[in-house]
Amino acid sequence: MRALARALLELGQPLIPVVWDRQQQGLTPASPEALQHLARWSGPAPQAWSAWPATTGSPTPGWLLVVELVSGPHNPN
Repeated sequence: MRALARALLELGQPLIPVVWDRQQQGLTPASPEALQHLARWSGPAPQAWSAWPATTGSPTPGWLLVVELVSGPHNPN
């Protein structure tokens, strides 16, 4: 799935990286540390992703592409 995200970004498809926030029970922007961690394992470069929209507070409804399922105490926040 990392390769799929990388390929979509290379084709110009805007993708916004999100993570599940357990406390808020919702999606939130992925941290710079999470993006760096993903990039170390053949994921897209951190600067390749689109930014979380600051004006609306959340992305426009659309598709959700799950590129990684990371769980446990050692995943980056």
